[in-house]
Amino acid sequence: MAGYRRQLYRDDAVVLRVQKLGESDRIITLLTRRHGRLRAVARGVRRTTSKFGARLEPFGHVDVQLAR
Repeated sequence: MAGYRRQLYRDDAVVLRVQKLGESDRIITLLTRRHGRLRAVARGVRRTTSKFGARLEPFGHVDVQLAR
């Protein structure tokens, strides 16, 4: 869709739960300071060359940027 912009926001979060989604993605449940409990899709984090896969383990503290 041309011209469609998503609202981006940043927040601190704690990873509560991680679920596999397809071959290289994960569904992550986060507890954020300002937005409460959220579920997000982390694309490509299960690939062997990914830098972010180990950071998204349960009870890990992360600074996230999300698109709504």
